[in-house]
Amino acid sequence: MSETTSNVGIRHVRRILAWYAPLSLLVSSFCYVFGVAQLMAMAQGIRESVPFVRIGVATLLTPIIILLSLITVAGLIAKALPANDYVIRVTVRLLEIIILLGAVVLMSLPAVSYLQHRLMPRWGYFECHELEGQPSLWFTDWVRNKDWCAKGKDQKWIIEQAKKSAFANAPR
Repeated sequence: MSETTSNVGIRHVRRILAWYAPLSLLVSSFCYVFGVAQLMAMAQGIRESVPFVRIGVATLLTPIIILLSLITVAGLIAKALPANDYVIRVTVRLLEIIILLGAVVLMSLPAVSYLQHRLMPRWGYFECHELEGQPSLWFTDWVRNKDWCAKGKDQKWIIEQAKKSAFANAPR
């Protein structure tokens, strides 16, 4: 009886894995392209003092989503094989840790938002809500020069203004 139940459970996990694995890879690649890559570009931009930075605080969750979905696939594969109980316990423990980490990051988003509004002006940036192309209210645009915050202008215009300013201030 228990072997039949076990075989049914394994077949069920394999069916779930058939659609969950591709979906997980799709979600992970989406999170990487639109989250982690943007997060790294944002951090590099701040470090290099670029003229324009768009900060999306919620992008901090994308690495956790990637880890969560990929480790879930690993756990499902371990269960579908069937693997040793130790391997399954380790993947479950990893999932618990990642979920806890995700909850901590999620709860810290208001503090991170507060910190960006305190630190970015100290680093020479000015908040700008006038720019065109801002995806949503969950993103904050920052510019190095107050004059570049002009209604209806976009990121490309700011970069052009920064280049003109750098050219005008260059030693001759």
